[in-house]
Amino acid sequence: MRRVNRGKLCLFSVIWGCLWGTANWAETVLPMEVMGLPPHTEALALELSGELPTGELRLEAMVHNVSYRDKARIRVNGGSWITLWNDVPEVDVAEPDKSYGGFGGGFSTVRFSLNEPVIDLVAGQNTVEFQYFYKHPEHATAGYRVVRINILDEDGNPLIPEEAFVDDDPGLWTPPLDNPTDIAAGEAIWRTAELGMAAKCKDCHTDDGRDLKYFNVSNKTIIEQCVKSGFTELEGKQVASYIRSLPFDAPSQARPWNPPYQPGPGTDSRPVFEWAAGAGLDWVLSSDKEMLPYLFGAASQEEIDTVTDIRTDLNLREMPVAVQFPDWIHWIPRTHPKDVFGEDWWETEKGEKQVTQNWRNPHQAYHYLRNQFINDDLANSPDLVNVVDNQFQRNVLWWIGDARSGHPWTDKEGKNLDRAISRGFTAAEAKLHVSRWRAVKLWELFHTYDAEDKAGGIIPTAEYYQWPTNRFAVFQIAAHFIGDDRGTSAFLWEDLNVGTYFSSIWYQLQMVLNSGMRSGSAVAPVDWAYNFYHVNRLGERTGVHEPLRLVQNLIKCYQQRDRSGEPISKEVWSMREVSPWRLYSDFKGDQTTYNLLDTYGHGKELRLRILRSLLNEFVDRSNEYAPMDWPRTSQRVLNADNWYRLESSSYIPIEEPDQVTKFEIFSNQGAGDAIEADALYRMIPKLSEIGLEPSYVQELADWCASVWPLVDWSMWATDSDGDRLHDYWEGIRFNSLAWDAGEDPDGNGMNNLYDYANGIGFIEPSLASTISGSDIAFVYHRPTYLNGLSIELESSPDMQSWNPHPGGLFTSVPMLEIYEQVTETHALPQNNSFYRLKVSNEENPPN
Repeated sequence: MRRVNRGKLCLFSVIWGCLWGTANWAETVLPMEVMGLPPHTEALALELSGELPTGELRLEAMVHNVSYRDKARIRVNGGSWITLWNDVPEVDVAEPDKSYGGFGGGFSTVRFSLNEPVIDLVAGQNTVEFQYFYKHPEHATAGYRVVRINILDEDGNPLIPEEAFVDDDPGLWTPPLDNPTDIAAGEAIWRTAELGMAAKCKDCHTDDGRDLKYFNVSNKTIIEQCVKSGFTELEGKQVASYIRSLPFDAPSQARPWNPPYQPGPGTDSRPVFEWAAGAGLDWVLSSDKEMLPYLFGAASQEEIDTVTDIRTDLNLREMPVAVQFPDWIHWIPRTHPKDVFGEDWWETEKGEKQVTQNWRNPHQAYHYLRNQFINDDLANSPDLVNVVDNQFQRNVLWWIGDARSGHPWTDKEGKNLDRAISRGFTAAEAKLHVSRWRAVKLWELFHTYDAEDKAGGIIPTAEYYQWPTNRFAVFQIAAHFIGDDRGTSAFLWEDLNVGTYFSSIWYQLQMVLNSGMRSGSAVAPVDWAYNFYHVNRLGERTGVHEPLRLVQNLIKCYQQRDRSGEPISKEVWSMREVSPWRLYSDFKGDQTTYNLLDTYGHGKELRLRILRSLLNEFVDRSNEYAPMDWPRTSQRVLNADNWYRLESSSYIPIEEPDQVTKFEIFSNQGAGDAIEADALYRMIPKLSEIGLEPSYVQELADWCASVWPLVDWSMWATDSDGDRLHDYWEGIRFNSLAWDAGEDPDGNGMNNLYDYANGIGFIEPSLASTISGSDIAFVYHRPTYLNGLSIELESSPDMQSWNPHPGGLFTSVPMLEIYEQVTETHALPQNNSFYRLKVSNEENPPN
């Protein structure tokens, strides 16, 4: 059975043109697993028939799990050995793999090339050898894999057709020892054999080993890992035989190098059992730009409006992205919690807080939950989500920490963490091992008992496929959440770029597994503000900016936070997450990421179309709340209590950053805890600078004026031709900016300045008055954008001499795009008086 991968991430071009040579190709089975007692060497032959083409040739390959320096070496035709690592001059690591850390970095499967004359390729058979070394024996892995390989000409065309490479088909694998006795012995080793530690195989992996079967870990890998762990080769074969005998067929696309849940088209058309296999590396896009048709189709305004509709659900399972999700190796804890805390402690100790003394600890909670699935058919129970969250997820959360640092997962000390620290682990290490263990056990239970498509029967707003829990599932694995220096987004032992990559990708994976079912809490199961922050920060640190992945996250956040009929809170339409300044730049005002959209084939229009759509969604949704509905704060501070609160209705924004927000234009830190009135006051003029039409800017300004009515939001207005007339008024009135203030193109006997001041084309000129007791109130209209224009009430006793009427009480109400209704209240005059409005500016006489 031949299987040839054809997908979106093609290492080598499949447009062959005219290939040279003959069609007699020796078949090469891939992957080649470079595993054995180090130094261990595997070799393959690449046949080049006929004469070599002119120009420089290069060898390209894709390898999985080259995780540390000196683990892997390569040589061609008996030449010099070359270490596969990022700083080796002869090795050209592909992008974006290299920017995300290359070998040992964010991508577990890395592409690289060796060019002539570093390697000497010949006509006929070329022997390529790969070698495997330990870093040091106690940290040894089974080895690594060569997933793809070919030789390319100087134009990038492969010289060996893909038909010459055959995938090793897991469907044909059989137990090495296919008899009940050896299979039973293998299961006993898996469950009970001593490994020189408290944990057994089943503890770090799934209870029955199904993860090895499901992800098609080969017999060779299992045997080599067993030998590395101190077992005999026979015992390794027995374990492999047990794994192969498990009673289910693994999906063909589930492979150790294909990240679990990697998104791609066709995911929902496959059985839910296959969802965890992911779409494969073939659907990891080579750049963020390639995401455009999957997100917005042809990117017309209509298509973008449809996708951004907050009352729909963006399908993240089917949408490919230009990042690799973590492979299964990155899910498995390096040290089981029973070896971190001590076996008895792990299995019996309670949490520190008084309330947790009656709760099960994580070990007990796992077994309770497992029994619920086995004995009570929990997967098909209406209590599924409730039991998972309250009987397991909550218990792990409050066992690992007691929220001394604001959240249990961010704690650095406490009863149980102190225990781990006393045994030689850092707080971050202890939390990492527990969080990975928890993620693996959730996968085990949800997958074993067919629960990944059951949430929709309990919560109507659940996704088609999703994990049935509204608490953290995987993003607590990220260094940004549990690291000892979490502000860096990396563990202390990690490169900053690599740590930031994993912080972003674990958050991205969480969003795919469960983005909240429109019922999530303030920061769970997704902490949206940090999703945005990590995409921006990753681009800033690596130079690989992903505006479409950022937009995708924003759209999903808007949809998840749309909860009709609910009052505004942290869980609903929270300004920390949905504030429009996020549509303009990062928290510092840096537009680098969004500016990249201008290179995606639609000029500046793509960014503007996205901005129009999402800004409309914000304004429309926000206007469904009355100004009095918004929670308010009287404090001008940045803290978790004010995440979703607006400043008071009497608040006057500050135009320039100050001591509170420091040098940042919108927020003082990446999550976006902003003083919203300040942030929007600073942003609104900038929307016009990037070309957004005044009508869209006006709608946002109107909303701002409704919640902060004492602020003059006229600073948003544009007068690009400097004629003192608002561009928007001129556009509506004449569909042109060709006329200046002193002209009369409509022939009504009054110049444009008078027409603009009096609302001609928008409203009828008016000056009305009403008498109430001893007061007289005058009501009239005026534009909110004045730019030197003066409109004042004058009075006269005889209609001959006119003077400004003495000041009274002045109020205004925004109306009709760029106008406001003004009410002036004065004391009723003792004698007869006449009144008029005087319109003037520096360059035009009164009218």
